[in-house]
Amino acid sequence: MIEHIHKEKISVIIPIYNVEDYLERCLNTVCGQLYKNLEIILIDDGSTDNSLQICKESAKREDRIKVIHQSNQGVSSARNMGLDVATGNYIAFVDPDDYIHLDMYERLYSLLKKYNADMSACFSRGCWDSNYAEPPRDDIEISVYDKVGAIKTVFDPKYEINGVGVVVSNKLFKKNLFNNLRFNTQYRRAEDEQIICFLLKRVNKYVITDERLYYYFNRPNSILHSKSTDVQNIKEHLDMLNIYVERLALFREDEFDDIYNICLLNMMNLTITSFFNMNDNKIKKSLVKSYRDQFNEFRKRIFSELTTKDKIRFFTFKIFPQMYILILFASRKNQSSNV
Repeated sequence: MIEHIHKEKISVIIPIYNVEDYLERCLNTVCGQLYKNLEIILIDDGSTDNSLQICKESAKREDRIKVIHQSNQGVSSARNMGLDVATGNYIAFVDPDDYIHLDMYERLYSLLKKYNADMSACFSRGCWDSNYAEPPRDDIEISVYDKVGAIKTVFDPKYEINGVGVVVSNKLFKKNLFNNLRFNTQYRRAEDEQIICFLLKRVNKYVITDERLYYYFNRPNSILHSKSTDVQNIKEHLDMLNIYVERLALFREDEFDDIYNICLLNMMNLTITSFFNMNDNKIKKSLVKSYRDQFNEFRKRIFSELTTKDKIRFFTFKIFPQMYILILFASRKNQSSNV
């Protein structure tokens, strides 16, 4: 069985930027995989620490490693470079400050073959040390989805909580899913959010195991846990709104009607949240215009399913956005004073 499995190559793409303290641990768990037929592509994205040297030294010891160096262009550009040079039948991504279970790719590949799927995923776990590994279990739950069901997993709280929803790093993909598809380099912090629905729309079958085989490391100064500046917050909000606009265009066909409605509702809520967090009046006016442009379709599709309270909330923001924010601010202030 193992000999058969290892005939097909998995290209593991690892974008690297200033992670000298964590990189060797990551590489040890990738190189130590029970699934041996790996192509390990390290893209150094202009690191200013010792990361590139660690990559080069690792490549001397491990002939499955390829090292590419580029000027700092962001994680999406680095991943795209990896996709461009990958020669495997399957694609995987790992973030360089994380680490993975030694069985991860064997499990994900076996699930792909068993269920004739295009994409597989496992649960993730946040870790503060390097020693955790999922213990053996007898109660493993496997879930298999068709195309529509696969897309709905993005919005399922069960999968969001367990790190499955939008991230690419705990998944295994058939390489052809990336034909004429790359990460959008304009999104500096929402690159997974942007591409995942495009990938899921291409699958015929998607399989998920609830085994926790991917371990993301909670380091204090990582991108995920650093405080954003006002400019970064604005960029993130606008990026997510643009991503929802893309999703609305992606899911206009009748078979994705439920998904379209979920995206539309999320976008309207995000518009209100973005307005509340913005100080730039020009951007706020643009948000209100976008909200009003979408409102008729929103009312036609979704209003009948909303509570009376939510209907009032959405209507109020459409007509009196500033008043809505003042009411919301007063309500939150009152709640905090009563705690």
